[in-house]
Amino acid sequence: MVDRKHKIKFIFKLVGAITGACVGISAGAAFKVGLKNIDASIFGYISGAFAIVTAVMHVYYAKRRFTYDNSHLLKLLMYVGCFVQLAGVVSFVVYLVLGCLYQTDKFIIVGRNYFLTCVWCFMTWKWGFFLFLHARTYYKEIMKTAEDGFHDPINEES
Repeated sequence: MVDRKHKIKFIFKLVGAITGACVGISAGAAFKVGLKNIDASIFGYISGAFAIVTAVMHVYYAKRRFTYDNSHLLKLLMYVGCFVQLAGVVSFVVYLVLGCLYQTDKFIIVGRNYFLTCVWCFMTWKWGFFLFLHARTYYKEIMKTAEDGFHDPINEES
């Protein structure tokens, strides 16, 4: 039962990350080509990129590629996730203020729309948060496994 539960959770995480990557990249292309909103396009592409990083991290964890010896990669992903969250929040606030101050028509879709860019800043924050959260969870699980079953074959007594 527990194994099946973990498998279902993994599938949902992976499908969510892949969906996020597809939506982010599609939105980036749509905003750049069709709607001429380069700001939202950039944040759409960034959101999709970090969704891909999150998906790859899930696959690496499922294939047991993260071990005690290379757990520093998970720490790096945690730091990257924190940075992306910070960038997402700051850009969200900046575009919200710009939208409140300079955008007279709130319902335009074609051209520069600060409020649409706010949505994609939030999506970028979300993928930074998921990257941090799952990297932290995987790191803790690896450290717990290493504590419980760690043995040193070099200094092991015969």
